[in-house]
Amino acid sequence: MGIRFKVISLVLLLVVLTAAVLTVVNLLEIRNLSLNSAVNSLKQKAEKESLIVDNWIKSRLATLSTISADFQTFLMLFEKSFVTMTLKAKIDQLEPLGFVDWFFANFEGKAYTLKDKEIDLSQMGFFNAIINEGRSYFVATGINWEGVKSIVFAVPVYSYEGVAEGVFGAVMPQKLLQDFVSSVKYGQTGYAYISDFTGKIVAHPKEEYVSKKLSELDPALKPIEEQIAKKSVSYVSYVFEKIKRLVAMAPVESAEWMLCAGIFESELNAPFIASLKKSVLTTAVAVLVSIVIGFLFGRVITKPILDLTEFSKQIASGDLTGKFEVKSRDETGQLSKVLILLVENLRNSIAKIVNLKEEVST
Repeated sequence: MGIRFKVISLVLLLVVLTAAVLTVVNLLEIRNLSLNSAVNSLKQKAEKESLIVDNWIKSRLATLSTISADFQTFLMLFEKSFVTMTLKAKIDQLEPLGFVDWFFANFEGKAYTLKDKEIDLSQMGFFNAIINEGRSYFVATGINWEGVKSIVFAVPVYSYEGVAEGVFGAVMPQKLLQDFVSSVKYGQTGYAYISDFTGKIVAHPKEEYVSKKLSELDPALKPIEEQIAKKSVSYVSYVFEKIKRLVAMAPVESAEWMLCAGIFESELNAPFIASLKKSVLTTAVAVLVSIVIGFLFGRVITKPILDLTEFSKQIASGDLTGKFEVKSRDETGQLSKVLILLVENLRNSIAKIVNLKEEVST
């Protein structure tokens, strides 16, 4: 095995090892930075959209709370014609907000609606939350209102003594919330959905998922339910429908909902894959350049040694007439000078011996 081959192999090995170590370290760092950046960005998206939904709900509740004061006088005189007339007078205020019906209920749960209907709300969750639990508002989803899955916004109607003795509420199709979450986009594969704090889906781009718990769709979604129950901004990595996904979530406090923003992890990994390709290409170029440099560098080192070897062979054959030019000042050059000095001494010694022979013959 020649010196040139050894030198080239050593240089190449060092370069490849160095490039490999640097590439692995850089890729791991890029991977971590890319994933952290993507997670933070997704969290910000969830928080932003949850804030939009929260403000959307609060603005409607604020309008209902303002209107509820107009029904205070009907707590004592609960007469249908007066109540329905007042309800109809609110069309200009409530229809633009997406409400299709609204009602006023007394302390017993008896209610009159915009459409002149008398209904019993005493067993409804939102009614009990306000009258029995003292809630200042309540947003109920999945309510079957005249055959349409709806959302009910309810606020208390206070008596002159400040006691909640009635409920004023308005109804809108749940499809409005469906349309909202369907409009939320993030990247190419990003989407959003809303669930309550138990993991029950309130709104989803796929309508067939609505009113189902996440764990009912797939046991793999159970970790999302558990994280939602914490009611804080967070994220979960999971696999659903054989696709690895990442979901960030943020609470919608006014409705006790959680807005979830999901995306395929393959899209999040796209920048990392691009960096990986660049790193591999850079490493390949570095190795190629190293091979070329190795050959050139090896030639610089080995050529003087090869020339010195040929000169030494000439001397070994008994030919001391050869010339050797020293072009370097490194160890090879020093060795060459010593060998040249040795040859000169040999020539001088041989010359003396020849002269001595002639003198002896004379």
